[in-house]
Amino acid sequence: MNDNNKFGETIVLLRKEKGLTQKDLADKLGVTDKAVSRWETGKNYPDIETLKELAEVLGVSVNELLQGDIKLAENKGSRKKVVIIAAIVIVLLYVFPFYNWIAVTNTNFYGARESSYLLFRGLPSHHIKTSHIMKNAESAFSELGLTEEEAQEKYGALSRYCITTDYDDVVKEKHNLRLCSVMLDTYTAEHAGYMWVYYNQEGSTEKGEVSTGSWKIYALWCLEKDKEGNWYVVDIKEVP
Repeated sequence: MNDNNKFGETIVLLRKEKGLTQKDLADKLGVTDKAVSRWETGKNYPDIETLKELAEVLGVSVNELLQGDIKLAENKGSRKKVVIIAAIVIVLLYVFPFYNWIAVTNTNFYGARESSYLLFRGLPSHHIKTSHIMKNAESAFSELGLTEEEAQEKYGALSRYCITTDYDDVVKEKHNLRLCSVMLDTYTAEHAGYMWVYYNQEGSTEKGEVSTGSWKIYALWCLEKDKEGNWYVVDIKEVP
């Protein structure tokens, strides 16, 4: 690429950035649009005085205009904008994870109000107040070898995630559990709360064969507050 072409491309870039046509730019400089066209196609250069006016109209220095550095600056600016936009999108998806809501509403199992709790991840303070529930749930998922009665006594409603002695061939459990949202009613006498979680779980035999499991499950945990003010799970709702 010769210097004329680089110079011309820089003019095109800056002119379009300012929303100017060739005629608009020509009128500001007191030249014809054909003259501007010849500069942009690399067929000619403006004279020194016109070059100074051109740089001023385009908002750059003469050196930047001649060297074409402005294109690099514009690309950097574009990359910065892309990074900022991407960061905003990531934050919005974290705070308002609508993809979870779409997945749940497609099941036609949960009510509109129940599904709506998935549209907002929840207040940080609510996540803190229910962190002990997630810790207890992790233990329940990992538990092996309890009877159903023992699991119920130890974990309450979360006992459904224990692989009990009914599956006596299971020697290894694997799961991943993700909290989707928390909604606590701390203002009324009802003291009701809800947690949405997503999980996969499977239990394997000594031979590595999967004996039991659940995959890609969204579960709604219904909460209540005890006399000490701690939240706990009283009921669990899942698609059968």
